[in-house]
Amino acid sequence: MNRFGVKIAPNVRSVLAAAYSTRSKNILRQRYQHRNKDGTFKEFNESITVVPKEFEQQDEYKNEKRVGQIYQDRYKKQQQAKQYLFTLKLSKEEIAESVEQKDVCEHRTQEDGTIQLEKSPYRKKQHQCIFCKYNVPLDYKNVQLLSQFVSPHTGLLYGQEVTGLCYFKYKELENTLFKARKLGLMPFFYKETVFVNDPNLFDPFKNNLKQIPDDYDKRKLNADPKINE
Repeated sequence: MNRFGVKIAPNVRSVLAAAYSTRSKNILRQRYQHRNKDGTFKEFNESITVVPKEFEQQDEYKNEKRVGQIYQDRYKKQQQAKQYLFTLKLSKEEIAESVEQKDVCEHRTQEDGTIQLEKSPYRKKQHQCIFCKYNVPLDYKNVQLLSQFVSPHTGLLYGQEVTGLCYFKYKELENTLFKARKLGLMPFFYKETVFVNDPNLFDPFKNNLKQIPDDYDKRKLNADPKINE
């Protein structure tokens, strides 16, 4: 009899029991999949797995309850197997003998084998800027040194990838060059006398655009001849 006072037939009762057993099986499965590293269960709310007394003696419930102990035993066997495989129980004398044999074999095979290099031959040499390598001081009065880093054609300072200087020395070179130009020791557009009469590589004032034709009014339009008559 249900909560409404209606009697339930035996076949219907068996169907409800089977449905409840499958549902409880899924609930228990969700509970047992959460375990600690040592195989023990975590603390869960016991109310989610409460089973009525009339279903406690079912085979499915008993099997689900037995899974926990099976899992713990299996986990312990796996740990013992790992410990047996990855650990060697040797005495100190046996370890010393194995090390000596290993050293002897290595020395014998290295005579005709590959040579172990201390440095990699494929490693690039560390680049050092010329100012840092020879400790050259940068002075705004040394115009001859500063002019070597300025293009004689355009009068502009070469880039860092062209000069090969480090970041700090390149910034110091820019500031020193600006200071020398401000004081009048070096012109802003530096160009040697040999290159004065050379043609310019680029003339920004030259108009390369073609002249726009002004004959739009003289064009013949495709008008209707009847209208013109």
